This record gives sequence, structure tokens and C-alpha cells, in this order.
Amino acid sequence: MPDFAPNYTPRYKLRYFANGHNHTQLWRPPTTSTIADAATFALFVSGYYAAIATILYDDVVPIDASWAEADSDIFLPCAVPTIIGTGAAGPGPEQSGPVALSFVGRSTSGLRWVLYQYGSIIEPGGFADASNYRVTAAEETGVLDTVGFLNGESGTFVANDDAPVLVKPYANVKANDYWVRRTRG
Repeated sequence: MPDFAPNYTPRYKLRYFANGHNHTQLWRPPTTSTIADAATFALFVSGYYAAIATILYDDVVPIDASWAEADSDIFLPCAVPTIIGTGAAGPGPEQSGPVALSFVGRSTSGLRWVLYQYGSIIEPGGFADASNYRVTAAEETGVLDTVGFLNGESGTFVANDDAPVLVKPYANVKANDYWVRRTRG
């Protein structure tokens, strides 16, 4: 499988606040998209956050968003999605700050895809299959709703190879090493 440059597709960069820290999420619209499509793509990202809202603390809020065209590394300000966490009153406990959910999948041509989400009320060890740090769609309706939304919108976002993504029916739960070191001081 060939390698693809990081700027092969357009990018929509969302900066958001969760559990006391600022985080960044990078989404990839198809290469046919331009900054003129940023408002429509922000609505898609708002739909993602509506699907995942029940498992996010209520202090998860957007900071700003920017767009870079394909083959460019210049990010320009653009439409910001709506984010409303409804899972629990935030901020979460300090030990949940480094915890991230990762939704994983494959592009239709086989390239790996992953999306990290901070600010989740889900903790490692909180579910039946906690020993493998994975929460399935059968165990948590928030994961079911999020995976269902992402797979229902396949083609609205793509992997690095500009192919639509199929998301697996689970979310991995793990403390991010960088944020663990920052929490330890």
C-alpha cells in the first residue's frame, strides 16, 4: 500500500476544551471539498458530537476550527461545530483527564483510520470487557450511537488515502501517555 502525504486531502481541524485541557481533532473531508464546504462539514462534526454527547462531560466545548485545502499546510479559520456534552456535570475527576476514547476503522482500500476523543465519562475498567480496554457498542449506547452515525456518514469523511471509512463497533479506552506525564507533573 502506498504512503500518502499528510496534506493529501483537505483537513478540518477542531480545537476543543475537555477536562481542563485543550485538545485537537483532525478530520479529513474528501478531496473534492473546499473551504466553501466548511460550514457543511461543521454540521457533520456537530452530528458526531450529538451522537457522542451522552458519554461526554458537559464541559466539552469548541474553541475554534480551521480548514486546510488539499496539498496545503495553511489553515484558515472556518465554521465551528456545536458541541454539547450531556453525560455528567464536568469537569471530570483529574484522573480522567488523560483518558481518551479511540474509534478505529479502515478505509475501503484498507488504510487504518483512528479518531481520538477526550472528555469522555467512560473510564478503563468500567465495563464487562474492561480487561481489554475496549467498550463495545453492545455495552454502551453512546458508543453504538457514535459508531452508527460515523458509518452512516461514510464518505462524508475519509482516511489519508481519500477513501471512505468503515468504523469498527467499539471504542478503545486508554490513558494517553503524554497527558499522564502532564498530570504527574
